[in-house]
Amino acid sequence: MADLSLLRSRALSWGNPRQRSLIAALLLVTLAWAGASTATDTPVVETTTATLPSPLHLLQAIDVGTTDVHPEILLARARQASAAAQMLRAESAYALEAEINLEAARIEPASNAFDASPNDHKASLNIRKPLYDFGYTSSRLEAAQTGVDAEQFEYRHALAQQQIEISRSFFDAILSDIKFAWDNEAMAILYVQVDKTRDRFDLKQVSEVELLKAETDYQQLLTTRRNTEILQRISRAQLAESINRPGELSAELVAPEIEFKNLQLPDPEILIQRAMATNFELRAQLKRVEATASAMDAARKKSRPTLAAEIEVADYSRELPSREDWRAAVNLKIPLYENALVKSEVAEKRALWLAQQAQLTRLQSELRRQVYSRWMALNDFITKSAELETAAQAAERTLDKRRGEYELELRTDYGDALVNTSRVRYQQAKNSFDMIIAAMQLALLTGESPRSIIEKGRVNFDNRATGEADDKPG
Repeated sequence: MADLSLLRSRALSWGNPRQRSLIAALLLVTLAWAGASTATDTPVVETTTATLPSPLHLLQAIDVGTTDVHPEILLARARQASAAAQMLRAESAYALEAEINLEAARIEPASNAFDASPNDHKASLNIRKPLYDFGYTSSRLEAAQTGVDAEQFEYRHALAQQQIEISRSFFDAILSDIKFAWDNEAMAILYVQVDKTRDRFDLKQVSEVELLKAETDYQQLLTTRRNTEILQRISRAQLAESINRPGELSAELVAPEIEFKNLQLPDPEILIQRAMATNFELRAQLKRVEATASAMDAARKKSRPTLAAEIEVADYSRELPSREDWRAAVNLKIPLYENALVKSEVAEKRALWLAQQAQLTRLQSELRRQVYSRWMALNDFITKSAELETAAQAAERTLDKRRGEYELELRTDYGDALVNTSRVRYQQAKNSFDMIIAAMQLALLTGESPRSIIEKGRVNFDNRATGEADDKPG
């Protein structure tokens, strides 16, 4: 900046007043640009300081964990920004170019020179506007635009994946609570049984071996309970990480209520057709194939002619008859041959296009397998749900019966019935959560938002062969 200031002060001594005014104006523009160019735009990543609600519902956890603050979502946004930058780069091919050229020179003029001044300075404003490049830029723009669309589909896929991961962590934490309650009941009941065994041992009614076995069973259950208590903390820590709130362990979690009754899944072939048309990841890969094809086409057109308009306004410290104050021209540049660099770029893009095609085929195959797998899993969970519902009713009836017999001192196995009821409740909860996760995964595979299942409180896969797919990433 100091050098530019010195140059400005010297320039004010050049030529006549009109020349000095033009040079000073050009220098002021240069100084302003140089000052602006020293500033850099630093992206600021916002952080969230609001505390988590208590009790915490799944939808609230999903909303907290799918903001742009989360690293996975932030990475997807960064890839979107990178694709947008490629788009801007392609658009800049037809951008107006303007520059200021300042030249300070000292010469030894010829004896018969029109102007014998030794100062030969020049200040000029050059403007260039590309007009047409015979399809090169249009192909680059197509490649860039489809690249932007691909990253937008990838963003939606990342968002949906994060919704499923948060739900899985949320359910794991709730299951650890149910397991802890189950272990607590079992330990309390077994403690009473062990205490009675000790009394019977004192009365010589049981052997020492029977007493040791009872105490061993109790110690094993105590270890299980301690492990479950540790699991409670670990699962909550994992939930906190999944929503990008490390260290914030939610004490109370509320499970969502999802309606699965009378759910009829369509034929898997229908779901596969829908997935092929609407799956976010597949649509992103299709866009990548298109983008690579356009980039390959652009590489082929790189050696085509270019047409540009050019304007120059200049002023000189020495007056010469051959010098003009301004000039305007249309410049057509025609390459005479396609060099090896262009050929290698075309070959490179073609190799990338073949790789993208192979990736697309592999992704389609994997998608078909995943739809079949999730469809079968969801059917299994639905069938098991009816089975566990019957088991729960039987456990409750048995518990009521044992409670009455226990109060009449007819039976002593009321505790066993209570533990069995807790076991069935745990199995029901786990199967229900597994069913929700399978439904969310199937929704993701078929191009729908997993969050909508939690939001609507029901699962609905209709018999449409295609979803709401379009070329727009939304």
